[in-house]
Parts: sequence; C-alpha cells; structure tokens
Amino acid sequence: MTGDLHPVIPEGRPVPRAESRSAAAADEGFGARAQAVTARFGTALVARLRAARERRALVRTVRMAEAQAAASSATAAPARQKKTGREMRWERRRRRIIFEEVLGWILVPVILFGG
Repeated sequence: MTGDLHPVIPEGRPVPRAESRSAAAADEGFGARAQAVTARFGTALVARLRAARERRALVRTVRMAEAQAAASSATAAPARQKKTGREMRWERRRRRIIFEEVLGWILVPVILFGG
C-alpha cells in the first residue's frame, strides 16, 4: 500500500488517519483475497487514481479561471451612449403622459362619486 491512499476495510468503516499511516494497522483488516487483489491491481489502480486526481485538479483550475474571466467581464459595464436632447425630452413627455393618465383614473372617480 502506498502512504497517500487510505485503506478500505471490507466492513466499510472509516479508518482513523493515525491507523491508516502504519502498514501493520492497514493490513490488519484485510483478508488474503483483499491483499491479493491489492497486490495484483495496486500499481495500476494507484496510477489511475493519481491520473484522475490530476484531471480533477486541472478541471477545477480551468473552471476557476473561467469563473474569474466571467466575473471580470461582468463587472466591466459596457459604455452607454449619451442620449440626445430629443430623446430625453421624449422620455420626459412619455412619463408625464403616463402619470397624467394614472392620476386621471384615480381622481375622476373620486371627484364624481365623492363630491
């Protein structure tokens, strides 16, 4: 067993870190069949696990870089064009007309039925 991997006990109970670092304590819970499987597939399995761990780390790094790029592009707001005088006047007029309509819908019934 390599020192960086945690042994898996057949009962499925977790192994405390202090026990998992000593080879004698790690081999204690394994039967002959488990040791044979570990001896046969151990190096290939360890290599696959290390490659998978490296791939996950690479994917994590790429995702973090993408998230940072997206965050930096999202914070930089695009430059807005300044509105012309006519556009500002049109917006003021439109707001005033809407306000007058709403006020009319409220005040006319109050005047007719309240007075």
